[in-house]
Amino acid sequence: MNLGSKAVRRIAARVRRRVLKQVPLVYEGEPYESCHGGVGLHRLSGLCAIASYELVVELHRAGYMNAALVKGYFYGKRNGNHCWVWLDDLIIDVTATQFDVPSPVLIARVDDPRYSPEHIGFRAYGVTSPSNWGYQSPERFRQAKDFLLAREVQQTKAAQQQRQQKRRAA
Repeated sequence: MNLGSKAVRRIAARVRRRVLKQVPLVYEGEPYESCHGGVGLHRLSGLCAIASYELVVELHRAGYMNAALVKGYFYGKRNGNHCWVWLDDLIIDVTATQFDVPSPVLIARVDDPRYSPEHIGFRAYGVTSPSNWGYQSPERFRQAKDFLLAREVQQTKAAQQQRQQKRRAA
C-alpha cells in the first residue's frame, strides 16, 4: 500500500469530520475544554480512542480487514498516551493534531519514531469492551450519530413541507 492511498485518506478524513461533528452531542454540556487541557475541540484532544475505533470500523467496512487499533505513546512537540490505527505498513492518525501536528489526517510508516506502540487490538487496549471507555465510548458516539441523523431527517422534511406550501400558495 502506498503512503498516499486516496481511498484510505478519504475514509480517514470522513471519520475525522464525523467525530468532530458528534463531539458536542457526546459531551452535552460537560466542559470539554477544561477536561482536555484546553487544547481545543478542533484538535480532537482526548478523543484518539473513539476516533481510531471509528476509523477501524470504517476501514473494515471498506474491505481493509488488516486495520487494527493501537494504543501507545506519541513523541513530538507535545507528548502523551495515544491511540491510532495500523493498516499493513502504515500508521493512520486522525487526532495527531492534539500534539501540534498540522495535518488533520496523518499517514506515516509504522517505523515513524514519533509512535511507540504498546498494545494492538481492542482487547489489548485494556478493556474487555469499548462500551467501558467512558467519554470515548462508541455507544455515546452511536447515540450522537442517531440524534444527528434524526435531526437531519426532520430538517429535510420541514424544508420539503415549506417548498410544498410555497408551491400551493403560488
